[in-house]
Amino acid sequence: MKRKNQNLTDTEISAENTKNIKKGKKSRLSKKKKVVIIVLLALYAIILAATALVVFYRPQVEEKVRTYTETVTDEHGNIITVEKQEKRLDGKYNILVLGRDRWAMLTDVFMLVNIDNNTHDITVMQIPRDTWISDNNEISVPTNKINAVYATYFNKFRGEGQDEDTAYYNALLALSELLEDDLCIQIDYSAIMNLDGFVNIVDILGGVEMDVPFTMTYYDEAQNLSINIPAGHQTLNGAQAEGFVRYRYGYAMADLARQDAQKTFLTALFSKVKSSVSITNVSKLTELANEIFSNLTTDMSAGDILYFAKSLLSCDMSSIQMMTMPGNLANHYVVMNRAATLDVINSYFNLYDNDISNSRFDRNGAFNNAYVYSMNEAYNKPADQITFGNIYSGDVIDENGLIDSNGNQINPGQNAGQ
Repeated sequence: MKRKNQNLTDTEISAENTKNIKKGKKSRLSKKKKVVIIVLLALYAIILAATALVVFYRPQVEEKVRTYTETVTDEHGNIITVEKQEKRLDGKYNILVLGRDRWAMLTDVFMLVNIDNNTHDITVMQIPRDTWISDNNEISVPTNKINAVYATYFNKFRGEGQDEDTAYYNALLALSELLEDDLCIQIDYSAIMNLDGFVNIVDILGGVEMDVPFTMTYYDEAQNLSINIPAGHQTLNGAQAEGFVRYRYGYAMADLARQDAQKTFLTALFSKVKSSVSITNVSKLTELANEIFSNLTTDMSAGDILYFAKSLLSCDMSSIQMMTMPGNLANHYVVMNRAATLDVINSYFNLYDNDISNSRFDRNGAFNNAYVYSMNEAYNKPADQITFGNIYSGDVIDENGLIDSNGNQINPGQNAGQ
């Protein structure tokens, strides 16, 4: 087949093509092709925007520099109050995470989580549900247990005329502010999830593998709680996982031992998330996101949640540390040990460049009942005289369970002590 203008030179052909273009003889894209190109460009723009969100997004936190007052002794021996400033450290965040029951809005899961993006470490401190908390000018907690503070705030706001959703959200913020004042820390974000969300998330992940130490059976008609989990290695579905983390009736030290069991479950859950959740699995991510947002109340934006999820997935098990707030048992309560908890706060949860001094920490004595001798004694004991408060590494828990300071495995019914 002969080409057109076969007698023309290449230079002449090029000149003729240029002439034709100038005359308007140019190829036109079909309407279908134009639509495809527009869609591809739009998708490309979305991908670029999403990538920028993941790579460059940073949570907007307040109080880069904060002013505080402190009581000190001057050179003449006089006790005076001075004003000081401290600067916030970059890349470190504190998040309050709560889990509430279905029955009385009690927050039996109560954790402070620190995320350090400089070292890629995550520290989780559980606060026992039976921890003593004093009344204050805002509320009087009927049981004086910290797991009832959220419900007390909620009822207060409802009584003031707030609708249920507003009271639910404001109670979260109020509890966060209470802890900020009493523990002298900055809490950047707070979140509370109901048990339905927890159960459904475990099911979406396909269950969580656990070694159940003994048969767990319990039934509570009032709470519509039925636990029946056989002993042994198995994959717990959502309902069984709820039973495992709520079970405390077969342990020698009830809630404290339950918190140890929760440490092992949280570690196993984290391991499952890392192994099964991928940024490329759009359907799984969408399903998880829908479940989380349907059952979570938080002051975090979607960008914040994505940022912290990325931080969580980028760290390994050895970078996770878990502990229970240091303390002792007294008068049927868990009593925070002031000295040991202050050490933990300064080591893991202080977001500023100055250590929190003893005079600033829990200055109102919110975690102490000074009128009961046994509680006051437990609160003021030296830091090395605590019943619980060990720090555990996620990889050790994942491989061996809880190990005490002497290298011995902690069995059910025992407490993770010193």
